[in-house]
Amino acid sequence: MQMKNIFSALCLGAIALTSCGPKFEKNEYGLDVHYFKKAKDREIVNGNILLGTAVLKNIAKDSVIQEFGTKDYTPPFSMPVDTAQLKNIKDPIAQSVAQLRKGDSVEFRIVADSLFKGQPIPPQTGLKPGDMLSFSIGIDKVLTPEEMKEYAEELRPKLMEAQRKHYEKLQEERMREEEKRKAEQLAVDDQKIVEYISSNNLKAEKTESGLRYIIAESKDGKKIEPGDVVHVHYAGKNMKDELFDTSIKSIAEKNDKVQEGRDYKPLKLTVGAGQVIAGWDEGLALLKEGDKATFIIPSTLAYGNRNMGPGIGPNEVLVFDVEIVKVDKAKRKEESK
Repeated sequence: MQMKNIFSALCLGAIALTSCGPKFEKNEYGLDVHYFKKAKDREIVNGNILLGTAVLKNIAKDSVIQEFGTKDYTPPFSMPVDTAQLKNIKDPIAQSVAQLRKGDSVEFRIVADSLFKGQPIPPQTGLKPGDMLSFSIGIDKVLTPEEMKEYAEELRPKLMEAQRKHYEKLQEERMREEEKRKAEQLAVDDQKIVEYISSNNLKAEKTESGLRYIIAESKDGKKIEPGDVVHVHYAGKNMKDELFDTSIKSIAEKNDKVQEGRDYKPLKLTVGAGQVIAGWDEGLALLKEGDKATFIIPSTLAYGNRNMGPGIGPNEVLVFDVEIVKVDKAKRKEESK
């Protein structure tokens, strides 16, 4: 921290004399350029390929938009030098890069509008017209087309393996972040469910996942197992007791939720096949044919942080009254022998 403060003080003290940042000059193509390192040999070899690293950044946000060759999973920056073509297309960026040589390290400053040449700026870049970009390039190699082909063939399997490992690492990180988010949300949902159960004077059982269930009527019907096909009547509501869906027309009429043209009948589904939310798959496997029950499902076993429309907002705890009308048992291996 002390060194950082000293550096800042030196910059402020010298501001009247010079800038603390790199000095940029206009090149012959109209771009602001600063050489961190400039090779002595400036010979142009038409047809050769420039190879190295490149980073495109949004200066205002200090964020990387795209990079090449800076990580083992990013392909290197490459550009063939074709002087005749460059004269025809008159692209100041390409023309400026074509002047680079092995050993050069340079930064160009580019306005976003000029980078996209009058075309709409892709929204995923987060850029706005007039944004200043930094395009830093370092040239490590200059190869002939034959050398480039050999280099690419050698690089390809290494790059693919590095990209695979990087993708796996990203997936693991996303999964950890999602599990953390779910755990935190489940704690919030659980408190809401406890309050709901208390205010409605309910007696509910709780599973390890956080699902609450109440078996209102228990029958001696067939036990539901994963793979069985069940026919279920249901009514779904949120914790404000607002009905958002039902398979029973009389309930829909009572709540002014009738869908014209809908054939109101039990929902048919295969248990454990992911055809419904996780809370349903888990809850149904606790019931038997003929049972009537209520599921109180935390958002982590429902639709998560998605907005599913009226009645089901982000992180919504859902309440379902269900009746198992029929169970079609799946044919299992033991029975087929």
